[in-house]
Amino acid sequence: MRCELAASLIHNPQILFLDEPTIGLDIMVKSEIRDFLLSMNKRYGTTILLTTHDLQDIEALCSRVIMLDDGRIIYDGGLEELKTQWGKGKEVILQFPEAVSLGRLEQLTEGLGVTWSQENALTAKVWIPQQQANVSVVLSRVVGVLDILDIKIVETNTDDIVREIYKSGSAETKQSLDAPGTGKEQEEVSSHA
Repeated sequence: MRCELAASLIHNPQILFLDEPTIGLDIMVKSEIRDFLLSMNKRYGTTILLTTHDLQDIEALCSRVIMLDDGRIIYDGGLEELKTQWGKGKEVILQFPEAVSLGRLEQLTEGLGVTWSQENALTAKVWIPQQQANVSVVLSRVVGVLDILDIKIVETNTDDIVREIYKSGSAETKQSLDAPGTGKEQEEVSSHA
């Protein structure tokens, strides 16, 4: 794969077409290839047209995504817009130095439309839907009252977003991301100009 990539770059093309450029490579080599392709794009203005099933390649290299399903374009736009439109929200995991009751956490964030759950007496998760309160509002209510050891913010996984778009058949209509995947073959065609 590395030799094929080097051969395709000998003449410094304006447009580089790559099909599954990191397939079968170890994690270190994948990272090196992604970094190299980004530098080619920035240094020489090379447009990279990439077909892949590897969403990590897309997230690392692409600002624009075209999704195909049975030869039909179901999404054509920016990766960040896709995440914003289809992201279902954020989960914030809080670790406390001493036990905190679920009722206390719910009381502190009452009226914000968030959902709390507890892993144990010292760790709680709050689900913040996309259209509800933002993370800073939720955290300000909790941090102002309780001590916190650690905070982790988890966004909707891009794999889940893509799976849901293929399941719905179009990126035009947002649906719930809670249903399991369909197992349908997916292909993303992405470019970075």
